[in-house]
Amino acid sequence: MTGERLLIISPGVPHKSEGASSVLFYHYIEQLKNAGFRILNTLLCDPIHEPGDYLRVLATYHQELESPGRFDIRVVRSRGFIRRSPLTIRLDTKSLRPLNEHVQTFRPEIVLCFDLMSAWAARALNCPGASIAWLGDLNFQTGWYHALYGSRENPLLAVKIPVEWLRSLLWRRIYRRVLSGFKAVIVSSRSSEDQLARIGIPACYLPYPWPNLQTGDGSSGRATGAMPTFVFFGNLAALGSRSALHFLIRKLYPKSVERWGQGGFRIRIAGTSDLPGWARRAVEGKREVEFIGFQEDLDGLLASCHAMLAPIAVPVGNRSRIVTALAKGSLVIAHRNAALGNPDLVDGETCYLAGTADEFVDRMELAATDPARTAQIVDRARGVYNSRFRPEAAFQMLLQVLDEVSGVRSAHS
Repeated sequence: MTGERLLIISPGVPHKSEGASSVLFYHYIEQLKNAGFRILNTLLCDPIHEPGDYLRVLATYHQELESPGRFDIRVVRSRGFIRRSPLTIRLDTKSLRPLNEHVQTFRPEIVLCFDLMSAWAARALNCPGASIAWLGDLNFQTGWYHALYGSRENPLLAVKIPVEWLRSLLWRRIYRRVLSGFKAVIVSSRSSEDQLARIGIPACYLPYPWPNLQTGDGSSGRATGAMPTFVFFGNLAALGSRSALHFLIRKLYPKSVERWGQGGFRIRIAGTSDLPGWARRAVEGKREVEFIGFQEDLDGLLASCHAMLAPIAVPVGNRSRIVTALAKGSLVIAHRNAALGNPDLVDGETCYLAGTADEFVDRMELAATDPARTAQIVDRARGVYNSRFRPEAAFQMLLQVLDEVSGVRSAHS
């Protein structure tokens, strides 16, 4: 069917299964195509920061989704769309000029921008149509928290804190200026609603689409052994992992030793990158903590542990690793701050939440000793995933926002 003309602007190349933002962009976009919109998808690609197989990934994306006249893809490249200095942050508008003709010819009725850079590009292009912005973690928060954690890891880096404070102020002004004319602003973390409200930008939280990709052959059974065994996984270079590793190593590990004794428990750390140097040095000699690197069989890994640990204390974001664990039937034990971003995390209902190391260890012990209670929590958590984060369910919530700003539901529901 021929539907409304929808311009989608997204950073990088969406991917079906790799990269947190890339994955949810892909599944949003795939659902929009299936709903019957006529789509022009513009990709803002920075070859320096794209993965090594960038051209192959781009070719695959063309092959999977492109349909001339119905779903067209345009790529624009820049060696840094966002240009930074200590006193300025600006957009490379020159690189966007090739898009002007395509956008004006397409004449979009709706413009959907994934993350701030795309929204900034839409403003620079003077795109016609009702504009909607989808935002992940807010730049003025992530840069600031990275600076704080950096100073903990290396006191010499504390000199960067004033610069990051200034950049945080600059980012707030850019968010306010760029987003002030948008019809709707969607945030992937509930806590971002309050952060944006403080600078005068109304926003609404929506769960994002997250696929439950099967890994391994499912042969590993649920952990039933006497030794309490837990797993932490994710992109170990990301802010969430940085926060979690600090809490895990400096607070949770000592309390776990107090509870179970030396060698009386096991914590496995898996991830898509290596452990940071400070963390690698900190776990040396701690035989209970094992770094196992990237794991192809995530289902089997989760099933072999009593629970997935997410001691992410930083009050930013809605972590996809937690949603992954909910979908796969793994009990999640998360820091209470994780619920600031994801309100579906409810202590004792869909997960366990803890604010201190003592509380974490109490809940870890429950996970290892009360399988009946674990099964009830896991069952409710899977229900939340299916009704809120499963791609088809999450897309319906986005479609409702599109309806509110431009009346499209009647054509695509």
